[in-house]
Amino acid sequence: MVMEVCQQDGEPCHTAKSVTSFWQKNHVPLLHWTGSSKDVNPTEHLWMIVKCRIAAKKSTSKRALIEALMDVWTRDPEIKETSPKLVLGMPKRIQLLIKAKGASTKY
Repeated sequence: MVMEVCQQDGEPCHTAKSVTSFWQKNHVPLLHWTGSSKDVNPTEHLWMIVKCRIAAKKSTSKRALIEALMDVWTRDPEIKETSPKLVLGMPKRIQLLIKAKGASTKY
């Protein structure tokens, strides 16, 4: 059985009453993450790819922006290729973070 956990930092958009209510109502387990740990957060690397792709599309409406985001996130070959590598690289990232005593790493 695979248990999914949602990772979030303490940003206000993640702790709004509506968001907190959603987590609780849907029994979503949360992994609280400090905002200063971006170097070990694999999602940050994927967002960089997404931002570049979306900027190139130059969306002119909210709907076009949402469609571009969904298209890149689900169909972009670099996202598909990079995602598994980032997940498989987590043990190494954690080891480097421990070795650096929480300071920045090469990631």
